[in-house]
Amino acid sequence: AEAAAAEAAEADAGHEMQVESVGRCMGEMGDGVEVAGMEEGFFGSWDKAVVITSMSGFTLVRYANFNDEDGSRLEDWVETSRVRPLPPHHPLVASELVAGMHTHELF
Repeated sequence: AEAAAAEAAEADAGHEMQVESVGRCMGEMGDGVEVAGMEEGFFGSWDKAVVITSMSGFTLVRYANFNDEDGSRLEDWVETSRVRPLPPHHPLVASELVAGMHTHELF
């Protein structure tokens, strides 16, 4: 996958990184993100990861919940179009709960 990213970097030299509609660049080192699962058994899922680096339409991520064969966190180059920011955190406050309340009313 690293070779594919390097090859894409050469082919797309000068192209800008993808920018989300909220105005922040994808691929900033250390950003928490979600990655769309495209492999069999994972299609349609979104998995938490951290951005390591980004170049020419590819982002290197370290998954939060997947380990590599050696036990370390799995790192993978993915297409930047498969990466999105984490959803906002909404802390649940017990005083806001009402018996019988539907959870979608909290958001």
